[in-house]
Amino acid sequence: MFSKKQTAKRFFSIALALLLAHSKVLLAQPSNTEKLLNVEKENVEQIDVVGTKPLYFYRQQMAKTELSFYDAFNDLVEDPKFKVKCKKQRKEGTGRITQRACYPQYFLARKSKLTEIAMRARVALPSDDDVAMQVQQEKKASLAYAEKLIEGNPALKQRLLEMYEAKQLYFSKRQIEKGE
Repeated sequence: MFSKKQTAKRFFSIALALLLAHSKVLLAQPSNTEKLLNVEKENVEQIDVVGTKPLYFYRQQMAKTELSFYDAFNDLVEDPKFKVKCKKQRKEGTGRITQRACYPQYFLARKSKLTEIAMRARVALPSDDDVAMQVQQEKKASLAYAEKLIEGNPALKQRLLEMYEAKQLYFSKRQIEKGE
C-alpha cells in the first residue's frame, strides 16, 4: 500500500495530467462566449462622447501661469521694491469672498504706511485706488524696469506670453459659458 503522502502526490499528478489534457481540448475549440463576442462585434453601435472642461479648470490654469510668471520675475529682479507678491484678499463689500491679487512691494509698503497713519488718526483706511494715486512715479519706474527685464530674458518673455494666452482663453470660455 501507498502512504498518505505518496497517495496525495499520485492524485495531484493524475489530476494535473487530466487538467492539461482537458484544457488543450477546450482551447482548441471556440467557446460559445467567443462566438457571442464575434457576433456582438459585428453589431456594435458606436457612441462618441464629447466632453468639455469646466470653467474652473481654465481659471486654475490662468492662476498657475500667473504665479509661474511672477516667480520667475521675482527670481530675476534685483531691486526688492519691484518684487511682486500675490495673496488672497477679500473683495470690498462681499464679506467672505476672496480673490487673488498681486502687488509690487513698493505698493504694499506704501499701503502699510498709509494704513498705519489712518489708524492713528482714526480715519478711513486707504483703498487700493488711494494707494495707486500715490505710487504713480514708482509704477512708471517699475514698468520700465519690468519691460527691460522681460526683453532681456526670453524665458521670462515666454512665461508672460503663456500667462496672457491663459487669461485670454479663460475670458473667452467665460464669455461663451455666460452668454455675454
